[in-house]
Amino acid sequence: MGNKTIFIVGCGSMARRRLRHIDELMPKASKIVWDIRPDRMAEVSDVFEVRKLDNAAQAADYKPYCMFISVPPASHEQYIDWAIDHNVPFMVEQPISHKVDQLSSIFERVKEKNLTAHISNNHRYSARIRKIKQVIQSGLLGRPLSAMVAAGEYLPDWHSYEPYTDYYPSKKSMGGGLDAV
Repeated sequence: MGNKTIFIVGCGSMARRRLRHIDELMPKASKIVWDIRPDRMAEVSDVFEVRKLDNAAQAADYKPYCMFISVPPASHEQYIDWAIDHNVPFMVEQPISHKVDQLSSIFERVKEKNLTAHISNNHRYSARIRKIKQVIQSGLLGRPLSAMVAAGEYLPDWHSYEPYTDYYPSKKSMGGGLDAV
């Protein structure tokens, strides 16, 4: 794959996971990072070999090979738009957008540009989800006509290393509450 530059926007826990994967799978890749929180960029640069950007727009100068969008859901569209406008394949954490009415536009623009786009959704690999799928496919319950699923998480336990009130899951305005899609 050669020496590629990968743009990671957001420097929280999911971005750190993506950086570990990049180091493992593409050890020669250059990594550029941007986060609105300088403390998060500093924490990431203490652990990973990355170039910290002064702003997200600066990423265009590096002509990224691909992009990982690991910011709060309310900011996903802003960076998806950047990726599409710059023809950069991207992966976005779930949900794609916190505005359902924007999904068609995003899909159409990605398709029009023939970009590779991916959403992170680990729930499909969950043992619980796979068991539900197995039971439904077995026909044991007959043919389901509808379903209701409720999922939740106790926020103080989610990121025990930081106050839950300091990051997006506790703030509806930032897309909090949308991770269990």
